[in-house]
Amino acid sequence: MNPIRCISRLLVLALVPATTLAAAVFHDGTPLSARETARLALEQGPRGLVIQLDSLSADKGFALGRTPFLPTLSATAGLNAGRTLSSGSHDDLNSQTGTASLNLNWTLFRGLAGLADSRRATAEATRARTLAFIEAENLALEALQGWHALREAERGVDIARESALISRERYQQDSLRRALGAISPQALLNAELALNADRSALLGREQALRAAQATLGTLLGLPVGSVCITGDSLALSALATDDAELCIQASTQGPAAEIAMLDARIADQRSMAARGSLVPRLDLSGSLSHRDARSWYLEGGQAELGSRSATAGLSLNWDLYTGGQSSVTRQRATIAARQATLRLQDTRLELENGMRVALEAWRTLDRQRELAQARV
Repeated sequence: MNPIRCISRLLVLALVPATTLAAAVFHDGTPLSARETARLALEQGPRGLVIQLDSLSADKGFALGRTPFLPTLSATAGLNAGRTLSSGSHDDLNSQTGTASLNLNWTLFRGLAGLADSRRATAEATRARTLAFIEAENLALEALQGWHALREAERGVDIARESALISRERYQQDSLRRALGAISPQALLNAELALNADRSALLGREQALRAAQATLGTLLGLPVGSVCITGDSLALSALATDDAELCIQASTQGPAAEIAMLDARIADQRSMAARGSLVPRLDLSGSLSHRDARSWYLEGGQAELGSRSATAGLSLNWDLYTGGQSSVTRQRATIAARQATLRLQDTRLELENGMRVALEAWRTLDRQRELAQARV
């Protein structure tokens, strides 16, 4: 797992619970804290709205888990008209036939395949919902990073502007000294070069500020320049959880671990469904039908016939030999299940090791921050 991503998630843990936020993002005169910024990105930003629809679509997928146990019902209807040409003494024969039927089919038993399909559909829906949660988590993280980047860009502009003002004053003073002959032309040239460098740095900082405004505005669904920040401090809350618990949570409870577990579960259910071809399938079928027929001659005389029928029955189907296709399908499903289990183990180990590295990096950054504050 990328240590930088781990550090970013640790920063989320540190930033979101903080309550003393002297620096805040403003939109239309309303201050936005880091948590409020992340919330708006999820609720009104374009990506946030897409994530909401993804989550809604995933929730609809849970209904597919019930379909293997339910019957199917279909209806058919038809109307036919015909004319039989006669070469004898009778006129041509005209006929009309109308049919309507209602058909019911219910698979009562097909081994464990139905249960496996149901569990697989539920696991796939859970996986889709977890992916939507991961996207939401990443979006919230980007919003928090954008909030912090905008704050840092604003501070950088202030520092660059102050440096440019100092360089301008120094250049003006050196110009007077040069007019009095107190300094050399080279010293004045150096002051001018320093002023130009500070002006160039200010332009770069202003461009970085506009880019940070555009990035955060895109996440929030707002136009460029509609967000700005004020203030000069940010409270960071310390991590209260010990390393062992964080590593366990990362390897067993995080979204990436849950996705790997769901993939393994889906592969197991597919393997179980593939083994369902070894047992017979029992189907219950039934139908209701109605038929009306009418025939007549042009010279007179007609015949009408109506009938209704109802059928019901049980059928047993067993695929005894399919040319080896069922066997290959079962073998491939078993291999896929084993692969998913190994990937789950690999993911858990990667997450645990990544969290350990991230914790060390976090403490290094925290120590560096303390040293920076001590110098002030």
